[in-house]
Amino acid sequence: MINTYPKAILLTFLLSLYLSVVGEIIFYLFYYNDRIFEEKLEIIGVILVIFYSFPIVILYKTKQLLSLLMILVFTPICTVLSMFAAGKLFPLSEDDLGAGILGIFVIGYNYIFVFLGTSIGVVIKILLKQWRIYKEIPDS
Repeated sequence: MINTYPKAILLTFLLSLYLSVVGEIIFYLFYYNDRIFEEKLEIIGVILVIFYSFPIVILYKTKQLLSLLMILVFTPICTVLSMFAAGKLFPLSEDDLGAGILGIFVIGYNYIFVFLGTSIGVVIKILLKQWRIYKEIPDS
């Protein structure tokens, strides 16, 4: 658990970096194997929501959930950084326009699941907090 708000912001930045790197992995997965793109898109979406909501439920306290709004700022910045780093490490051919279109699609796809995973993680965290409060109230 994170105790202070600055640590929560730092963790949010690291979480955004994690989300961006996962988006890059998905891009290269779709780029080199288009059968996954055609057949397993829904399964990958469900797995992403689980992987994106799990750290929120485990690492954040309820009072620090507001810091997760910074994901909307940090994730695009980290996506640009991870795209630049992946472009240097794993260059693609410059003639391939389909890679650019696929990149735009994967970025949008990733942002949708970042939002869904974060929202579901926050809802689960709030429900767990309410459940703990409910269990502490004695029956009268």
